[in-house]
Amino acid sequence: MLLEIPLVLGFVVPLLVPLAFLSTGLHTLVFHYSVSSLGIQLKNHARPSTHYLWLSSFLGWALQVWLYYESGLSGWWLVMGGPPFLVCLILSIPWMLKRHARTTTFDSTSISADLGTPLLDLTEAQQTGEEDEPQFLESDGVAATAPTTQMYTPPKPGFVE
Repeated sequence: MLLEIPLVLGFVVPLLVPLAFLSTGLHTLVFHYSVSSLGIQLKNHARPSTHYLWLSSFLGWALQVWLYYESGLSGWWLVMGGPPFLVCLILSIPWMLKRHARTTTFDSTSISADLGTPLLDLTEAQQTGEEDEPQFLESDGVAATAPTTQMYTPPKPGFVE
């Protein structure tokens, strides 16, 4: 009773939703306190029925559609088609996840990488760091010394060199 009234009239009377939430939360606290602190034993471990809430949700949606349509408000088609579309989308998510899990498999034998082999073939001189200095050739083929480069630093703003 506490949940079906806000489902039917929740958008029309918005104060009902927090009141029902508060009432359900207080009932839960009293139940938890009586079982854990007072030591009351449960005899019938039965879940409350929740299937009737689908009918309440449908009636609440139908009330909203009727109000939007009869009032001539723009966007009544969004109110009419949006919730059923979202319900279908939400209910199809587990099916899509199961289907994706069936089609996506990981085969560890398809990975053919040996982590012990180097990615680049290096010579022994390059590995030990005993490589000669690089040789630069002049235009006539004679070895030249390595060019010296000087970095250009731009002048700082406000200073004249």
